[in-house]
Amino acid sequence: MLSYDAFKLKWIAIIGMVLNHIVIAWWDIVPVGIAVPMYAAGGLTFPILAFFVVEGYKHTSNLKKYILRLFIFGAISIPFHILTFVHLKI
Repeated sequence: MLSYDAFKLKWIAIIGMVLNHIVIAWWDIVPVGIAVPMYAAGGLTFPILAFFVVEGYKHTSNLKKYILRLFIFGAISIPFHILTFVHLKI
């Protein structure tokens, strides 16, 4: 039986997200037979990361600091996302 710890799940989410973003950025170049599975692999990312957000919520001792860290990470990530995908007009 396969066992997945947090480290393995995070790497699955990272790889899925990278594959998803590659397909989004280069949709016109990547053949459809390759693009669809790569895009589908990105679908694993949200449920895994949502699981970790809930786990973090359950195990935090200071909810305000936890929410602040999530907000700061999101605020730092948004400009990079915009710079990367601005040409796609998504």
